[in-house]
Amino acid sequence: MKFLPSDTFEIETNMPLEAIVAAFDEMIEPRRYFCWSSGRGLFQGETSRDGFRITRIIGCQNSFLPIIQGKYLPGVDGVKVAIRMGLHPLAIAFVSVWCGLVGLTGFLSVPTALGWNGGESSGWLIILIPIGMIGFVWALAWGAYWYEASMQKPMLIKMIKGMGARQNALVGRDGARWFGHFWVMRGHQLGWNI
Repeated sequence: MKFLPSDTFEIETNMPLEAIVAAFDEMIEPRRYFCWSSGRGLFQGETSRDGFRITRIIGCQNSFLPIIQGKYLPGVDGVKVAIRMGLHPLAIAFVSVWCGLVGLTGFLSVPTALGWNGGESSGWLIILIPIGMIGFVWALAWGAYWYEASMQKPMLIKMIKGMGARQNALVGRDGARWFGHFWVMRGHQLGWNI
């Protein structure tokens, strides 16, 4: 079992590499830190001839938003895209430091809980509090990550496999991005069965 959430998968397409790179350049916005999206695509980040590093554009802040790294590899009839989804390094550092400090606090409270320090036993509740805190942060990281990853993986598969025909489907009327969460993410407007 993995302690930190991540996912790897591959997508094969029969499109040539140049067409995939050009389509990704059009569909992925440059990374913006403090501005709204230009409405051009659902993802932001960097693309190159070797691959891409992107995140989904969301209307809120999610520190556990998956970072999607893709690498273009030669496939049987076209290109194979190897994708790795994982947490941002700062999110990993936060979870690690949080769990480490709370775990250390829980470990140091064992003598007090058992009465080894010469005083009265304070009971097991003092040990259960740090365990609950670690469990909460772990569940928060996993839940926030997999909530987004479960939507992004089908979007990427549909985007890459049907890149030529559905390139314009990611942009709404007159170039404005559809902001409806379930409409865009689930693709109901397009009839996608994601």
